[in-house]
Amino acid sequence: MESLHIDDVKALAMSAHGDARVRRSLFADALEGEGRASANALWALTHLPSQDDVFIAEHRQGLTVLALEATDATRRRLALTLLERLEWSVDQVDTALLDFCLGHLMDPSEAVGVRALCAKLAYRQCRHYPELLGELRQCLLMLDPALLKPGLKHVRNKILEGGGERRVERGERRAESGERRVENGEQCDAAACSPLSTLRSPLSTPDRLFSLRDEKYAAFQRPLLPNLAPESIIGVRTPALRLLARELRGSAEAEAFLAALPHRYFEENQLHAFLVAQERDYRRCIERLECFLPFVDNWATCDQLSPRVLGRHRAELLPEVRRWMASGHEYTCRFGMGMLMRYFLEPDVFSEEYLRWVAAIDREEYYVRMMQAWFFATALAKQWSAAEPYMHDGRLPDWVRRKAIQKAIESFRIPPAHKSHLRALR
Repeated sequence: MESLHIDDVKALAMSAHGDARVRRSLFADALEGEGRASANALWALTHLPSQDDVFIAEHRQGLTVLALEATDATRRRLALTLLERLEWSVDQVDTALLDFCLGHLMDPSEAVGVRALCAKLAYRQCRHYPELLGELRQCLLMLDPALLKPGLKHVRNKILEGGGERRVERGERRAESGERRVENGEQCDAAACSPLSTLRSPLSTPDRLFSLRDEKYAAFQRPLLPNLAPESIIGVRTPALRLLARELRGSAEAEAFLAALPHRYFEENQLHAFLVAQERDYRRCIERLECFLPFVDNWATCDQLSPRVLGRHRAELLPEVRRWMASGHEYTCRFGMGMLMRYFLEPDVFSEEYLRWVAAIDREEYYVRMMQAWFFATALAKQWSAAEPYMHDGRLPDWVRRKAIQKAIESFRIPPAHKSHLRALR
């Protein structure tokens, strides 16, 4: 079957808009047909007017299955286009689709249109969960804008600069208020509070992780973590790990797992980080960090270890941050700089001495130097007048200075005039 002309597609869509029989036939061809017949039907459905989204929503599950299983990029893209038109409420979050979107968003071999749609759909679902929205943001920050096609680059920047961080903050406040309600004695039915399927099982924690294994995702992850042995990476997607951490929270199994250091697998370290991040008591969180940080062995676990309770105790946290930055352990040092960047660059808590602390770190480890550059790029966005002098020769190691300038120029938070100034300092 030949591809339809655009005029034929529009005419077919208008016919389906006014005729339920034609509409049913199109959905049947789209979801049950193969090859060009399915693609033509999907193409026509994407031209339905917005009033017909209610009919598209009736086929949400079928379109999701098609997006996950389609062997060609065209049908995958068209199915995702239809799904992206829909509203995604908290009870409609689909973990399989979310995992798919996060994985294909990061896959450079995937069609750019599919990657852009995956970013949009991931945002629609992650926005209901602050921790998942933070994970999406980390994925988008890992994409080098210089290597992206304009369409995907635009979607990436719009999600990052379009209030995503403010939504995270609002979501955190909602989560905190929910925690306070539980602490005050109000009951919450777990099944009602979470639309996501439970991950509890009689398996041991490592066995659970292997039950969630995705070998294609493992193959994708291994080049991103070159210092880890390939066999130490199981291939479990981050949303699934976060959901498992949520299910294990407060259980005897979680306590036993947290005490079982060192871990063998990367995903065990990730799960450990997400469990520690859920700790509400500041002192207990610091104790757990002290036990775990010496065993952190990669940048991903280090950067995703971000307990929210730390931000509520900044005065107490600052001495800990400085101690972590002075550690001889590569990732403890990186973690300390990350916490200083996250919690101490805002106007109400900032001090210029924090820039001197980071600039004084004289180490050769790649991931320490990358965090120094990331810290100064962020400082240029938040504390320009204090950070700009460090971009001149001699204030920072030249590699760190150049990388900080590169990151700042790529940032949507740096105004054009400042970017032009930085380009002259390269």
